[in-house]
Amino acid sequence: MKKLILPLLLLPLFFSSCEVEKLDAQLEDPEGILAKSKNDPGGQAFENNADCATSSADLIAGQNTLVGTVSVNIEGGNYLVTYEVFPGHCLAETHLSVVQDPADFPMSPRGNPKNGKFAYSDTHGCVNSYSYEVPVSEGNYIAAHGVVRYGSASVESLGSALPGSVSFCTTAQGEPHMESYFNIEIGTSFLEGEHEAWCVDADSFIRNLECYEAAVLSSYGDLTGTSFEKPENFDLVNWVLNQGFVGKPGGGGIPYTFGDVQMAIWELVEDVGCPQCGGLGDASEDRAMEIVQLALANGEGYVPGCGEYMGIILLPENPDPESEDEIQALVMPYELKCGGADTVWADGCAFPGANWATYFYFPSGEVK
Repeated sequence: MKKLILPLLLLPLFFSSCEVEKLDAQLEDPEGILAKSKNDPGGQAFENNADCATSSADLIAGQNTLVGTVSVNIEGGNYLVTYEVFPGHCLAETHLSVVQDPADFPMSPRGNPKNGKFAYSDTHGCVNSYSYEVPVSEGNYIAAHGVVRYGSASVESLGSALPGSVSFCTTAQGEPHMESYFNIEIGTSFLEGEHEAWCVDADSFIRNLECYEAAVLSSYGDLTGTSFEKPENFDLVNWVLNQGFVGKPGGGGIPYTFGDVQMAIWELVEDVGCPQCGGLGDASEDRAMEIVQLALANGEGYVPGCGEYMGIILLPENPDPESEDEIQALVMPYELKCGGADTVWADGCAFPGANWATYFYFPSGEVK
């Protein structure tokens, strides 16, 4: 077989960053800016390969979910191409092709890659990391495909995998169409992406359309030293996060709003339902207290399971180093995925076909 396999079986890995490392190399496409597929009689074009030069590509599942990385290093005369997936995921299959020219990838006449024909291919059962050793002489263009499975995620496994800190920006607050008090966007971690969020510290503030650095805690972890007045009630908050209250009819037949839910969360952890009542829209204290009573009756000892959401706490730093004001903490629901599988590709330039497959360019220097 034309491969060297270096598996690491189900070790609790955490990767603090999976950002694509764009390189400054000035690339020249072998056949001009656009190389034509030799397999495509229609002359469909590849993208400008300078747009996907990297040594570490995001591993994308189902077109838009970040699940890990594919990195390339040179050891002697070989590439070491390593797939790594985040905790709660594992690799079931990998398929790798390394070529001199994108037109040399195994493809259908319409320009879609045939990953079953890739030179390096194997099945793994369930591993967190997998590597191939490939001669540098094979080329600089790399297509890395695979199948990732979702493991038995739990509050314990997710809590142990959380990064110590993240960067995030608030992108929307208190708009009528929203199903949460805030929308936020997180970067450079396996939490990367857009998320809903709720405030959980009524004694401080946080601004919309501003970016923060924040410590990250599990709502089921040790919250000693935090400023929450009733940290023992985060099981109740987690129960609320999993009920989808926004839009459901309340006791009086009027649907609950995001403001009602926000007031209830403040009441559960801070003992005050509406400190200033700013930006809560059409909120009602009566409806908020209905949610509180439902949580007290049904949420004691609640622990989310597969397909449900665990609250992740963000403790932001004040971006003004001269200010002593505290920034309000947020709780962000995060899905515990269990079971199922997705196709994955290392992110980069698109193949000319109709699917979402991608490849990238590793500028190792002149290939001999």
